Amino acid sequence: MAGQPPDADRPADAGSGDGESPRWPSESDASQGAAGTVPDTWAATPDGGTEQLWPTEDDEAPTQAAPPPPPPQRPFQPGPGQPGPFPPGRPPQQQPPQRPRPGPPRSGPGQQGPPPPPPRRPQPRQDEQPTTTFPAVGANQRDYPGPGQEPGDTDAFAVTAWAATPWDGASSPDEPTSHGEQTGAEEPADGHDTEAEPDHPVDDPPEVPPATYAMPVRIEPRGAPAGQAETDEPDDPDGPDDSAKTGKSGRRRRRRLPLVLALVAVLVLGVAAGVPQVASRLGLPWADPLPSADPPEPIRLDPALRAATTDNPGPSPAGVRAQLSGPASASDLGTFSGTVLDPRDGTVLWEKDANKAAVPASATKLLTAAAVLFSMDPGKQLSTKVVAGSEPGTAVLIGGGDPTLSSLPVGEESVYPGAAHLDELVEQLQANSNGQIDRIVLDESRYADDRLAKGWAPGDVRDGYIAPVAPAMLDGGRADPTAATSQRTTEPGQTLATELADRLGAQFDGGAAGSAPQDAEVLGEVASPPVSELVDTLLSASDNMLGETLAREVALAAGEQPTFAGGAKATLDVLRQNGFDVSGIELSDGSGLSTQNRITPKLLAEVLAAAAAPLGGEGDPRAERTAKLRPLLGGVPVAGGTGTLADRYHENSSEAGRGWVRAKTGTLSGVNTLAGTVLDSDNQVLVFALMSADAEQEAGRAALDDVAASLRACGCR
Repeated sequence: MAGQPPDADRPADAGSGDGESPRWPSESDASQGAAGTVPDTWAATPDGGTEQLWPTEDDEAPTQAAPPPPPPQRPFQPGPGQPGPFPPGRPPQQQPPQRPRPGPPRSGPGQQGPPPPPPRRPQPRQDEQPTTTFPAVGANQRDYPGPGQEPGDTDAFAVTAWAATPWDGASSPDEPTSHGEQTGAEEPADGHDTEAEPDHPVDDPPEVPPATYAMPVRIEPRGAPAGQAETDEPDDPDGPDDSAKTGKSGRRRRRRLPLVLALVAVLVLGVAAGVPQVASRLGLPWADPLPSADPPEPIRLDPALRAATTDNPGPSPAGVRAQLSGPASASDLGTFSGTVLDPRDGTVLWEKDANKAAVPASATKLLTAAAVLFSMDPGKQLSTKVVAGSEPGTAVLIGGGDPTLSSLPVGEESVYPGAAHLDELVEQLQANSNGQIDRIVLDESRYADDRLAKGWAPGDVRDGYIAPVAPAMLDGGRADPTAATSQRTTEPGQTLATELADRLGAQFDGGAAGSAPQDAEVLGEVASPPVSELVDTLLSASDNMLGETLAREVALAAGEQPTFAGGAKATLDVLRQNGFDVSGIELSDGSGLSTQNRITPKLLAEVLAAAAAPLGGEGDPRAERTAKLRPLLGGVPVAGGTGTLADRYHENSSEAGRGWVRAKTGTLSGVNTLAGTVLDSDNQVLVFALMSADAEQEAGRAALDDVAASLRACGCR
């Protein structure tokens, strides 16, 4: 190319590459008699005109006239300390003759003619520096930015690097080299030099011997696709052959190969570092050595509950007294009574006022549960039934004593695990009645109209601890089926009947009590979980509603009236009939919510000892009693794990009992009771019943936990 490279030895006033435009000669320059020159992109023609060396937007529009030539430039005169237009130590070289431009002659200024063909851009040699080409973003491309343009404008441009190439002066640099590449730049037809001349007058340079010729080299981007540069190049029949391009592409592939191999090696080492066996087999420095022998056979695990020991001598009364001397004398216990038994033979290991009856609170449920297991089939279920009424379109809802019936959709659990769902009953009724039920009648005759027990606080229903006892209930009378303590309804049976009528699209007549006709057709029926599961929920969740309904079921099984008094009498009679001393025991309900209940620690401990005793041989009367009561132990909460003990035994003083103590809790204002079992350090089962009264609530509860936890550490011989 005949023009000056953008950043090579540029005169100080010619503009910089950081945003300034190139300086054009002005009229004042011509008036000073400077040698007439033309800009880089124009060349003089033999007829006195000028022509553009590189295509511009004007060249691509044949109908437009060529622009007039700019004013001539002044010759460059370097000042003191300024570099000349040539590299230091390298004199200027006269431009060699250039081949004539192929194609028809171009017209002069102001004349129209066909646009010139696109220029042939010089190609780099194979032994020259790597080059970079900025990809084209438009159809008009220039090797240098035109006047008023800067690199980065819409038109693509190429940055030309200058590589020193020996020239012997005999051949034209424009001619193809031995590599098939073109290394020169075209000259104008009249032989004028088109390099930008300095704008200061200088003397003609002296003749110099042939020197190294600075040749333009186009720089290609390394990351650009190989096909893109070829696409941007115009068709040139005289251009270089493809062998050079193929060699250049091969060199690129060879340069990338080490990088690809290095990346593969890093990936392999990374995988080896993350997989110990691979790292060991590769012998990496950080890897563990490979085992010298075959790995051992895997250990077979057979998880199983280990039975308690029954053949050890067991703890002695003196040892237990010594163990409890500290915890049992804590002042936080208030008025304290209790006992510890060996369930194998009923031996009393420790006691304090064990025959003194006190308010047991929810520990009363141990007696209710024992009476249920003694008097009822463990597989029995409590049902809620709907039968056809005496009038067409009328259905009678019969309460069967199940307080667990759930209002939630099928698949959602309430506080009662495994409860039946009202939607299941509705589905049966719609199918069996053909949608002809218009009126619901409620039958609650199973229980007597005795709904609130003596000793209950007036706010117990409002505060969500209990609901009035009824044989037909929904969610235990709760407003929230998923909350253990939730506000309760004052009319559980009517609440259930109203909800059933709404889901059927019928009406509920709540004005008068109804009754089912004899041998009426059953339209639908759902049942509670088995009684054995109800006992588990009764003890684990300490559900008061279950305690009351089960106590009335015990009364019905014993032939007593289904009332609070009938349930209390039947419970004590059943325990007495099975060998327990119930003298001095007073019961007003089956849940323990009443403050009028009185139970001794001895009776609580004896019932638990019977449930935990070893099963005797055939003919042993105690073996039958133990077999019936054994399910009692399954529902008792685990310390720090389940039920009402889930949030206890997390203090340092009681942490030893966590997971080892299983006990039924009892809590009322100023009252705390804990009765259950513990496995001591010799794998021996001990039974205890501890009762505290007149103590601060939280402190008294924590003190009871400490007493039971201390038994866990007992060898006590």
